[in-house]
Amino acid sequence: VLPIGVSEVLQNGDDVAIIGVGPVLYQAIEAAKYFNNLSIKIINARYVKPLDREMLTRVAARYQLVITLEEGTVMGGLGSAVAEFFAACKAKNIELIRLGVPDYFIRHGSKDVLMREIGLDKEGIIKAIENSAAFPKMNKSSFLKKIL
Repeated sequence: VLPIGVSEVLQNGDDVAIIGVGPVLYQAIEAAKYFNNLSIKIINARYVKPLDREMLTRVAARYQLVITLEEGTVMGGLGSAVAEFFAACKAKNIELIRLGVPDYFIRHGSKDVLMREIGLDKEGIIKAIENSAAFPKMNKSSFLKKIL
């Protein structure tokens, strides 16, 4: 029996936190393998409502870069709920990137093609991390941690 409102850590990491729901988490696991110098925590939120507030509090205290992943719409979904939680608890210095279905019409096509077009595949997740404002600092500090 799954406890309601409790997330599950799929992979531990120190540099980036990815919080997602659903099969898109498999893409996150694959994307994490791409980075040699980054340690990426992957969390299966399991539920959008109720949110795992304890997990989000720990994430807010530890990570500068948090990415949410969902195969549903970003507006009103997990990403919005996490953003609202961070705002309510006055979390500072967190770059939140919300990946999901954007708020515009998506043309028809195969799931793989559509996921690629909206950045919910392995490459899109990698690009989101690399394009983040936090990436240059994290990449440098993680590299130094591993050689020292």
